[in-house]
Amino acid sequence: MNPKTAYEYISTVYRSSRQHRRLDERSFDILEQFIWEKYLSAYQICSRLKSTPRKLAYKNVNLRTNQLLSSDLIQKVETDSKNSKHNAIHYRLTECGIYQLFLNRLRSIAPNSPFLRNYSDSALFKVFVYPYFKKETLLAIGPSILWWLYNHLSTCCQSIESEELLKNSDFFNSTGFSLIFLWNEVPGKDNGRLLDHLQKVFKLESIDRYDIKKEDAGEYPTITVNIPSAPTIMIKLDKARDKVLIMSTAGGQFKNLQYEFRHVDQWVAERLPKEAPIAVLVSKIFIKAGMGIEQIIYDFVYQLASEAETRQEEYSYYTKILSQDDRFMKVVKEIYENRHKEFERGYKRLTTNS
Repeated sequence: MNPKTAYEYISTVYRSSRQHRRLDERSFDILEQFIWEKYLSAYQICSRLKSTPRKLAYKNVNLRTNQLLSSDLIQKVETDSKNSKHNAIHYRLTECGIYQLFLNRLRSIAPNSPFLRNYSDSALFKVFVYPYFKKETLLAIGPSILWWLYNHLSTCCQSIESEELLKNSDFFNSTGFSLIFLWNEVPGKDNGRLLDHLQKVFKLESIDRYDIKKEDAGEYPTITVNIPSAPTIMIKLDKARDKVLIMSTAGGQFKNLQYEFRHVDQWVAERLPKEAPIAVLVSKIFIKAGMGIEQIIYDFVYQLASEAETRQEEYSYYTKILSQDDRFMKVVKEIYENRHKEFERGYKRLTTNS
């Protein structure tokens, strides 16, 4: 796993996902169509949907396709003009579109679909799968293991989405600070970012109803946040020290939290730990992902052995392909050395003392 590649991927898809929480079911229905085709036009999408209970009029398909394009979930592609009717515009999924499908529509990504072949160069595969399998190996053995891997990729996307350090949209910042909110945008468009942070630090049950008021004059401008289910939260700006204090007994105990303030762009931020937070984040996600895919490989090798006699010809083919994949064999050897041998020793000790 290349840390830089991993960081760039996580940064890109996470930022995008914060903007697309409200994708409706019909938009996902359109994204699903790209699972089976390398690229599609709006007319082709409309034709495919007609044969399903989720059919849409062409004008609605075209409208939503343009919305997906502007949201960077699909992109325009050039195709062979000989096969393009009426100079139609064709599209294919972007990395963010692929991420959204694994995050929200795993059930639609069938292992027998041409999805892997059409999107084999996706960064999602490069980051989470190809360190353990060569692309050619997966294309050769196909559905026998792809369903497990697709489930694994969905879990990886869920892990990225739920990672606490990513709650701030500007976490990926080389300054060493994590943005909490912009002072001059509260009350206003930064209410959500501030409320998300308050909910986390004060462990609030709900932030659906709130009232935010600001007194921005004087030496100590103040923001007051009132939430029905919690005591008042006071946010005070100390201009002389370039500090912001957030104080409340919300959550059951008094907290007085201190943040940095920068006049030039009015941001309120907390200083990140001295250790490289991005490296910590990437490491955390990939340790979890690595454990998941190692278990998949362990189970698959076990299945090859246990069903070899009943599916001899098929499994003989799988064994030949996999044994020629040095990445896969390296992981298998590590699993055997680190897990199976220890299990054998434990088993012998237990049976000896029984």
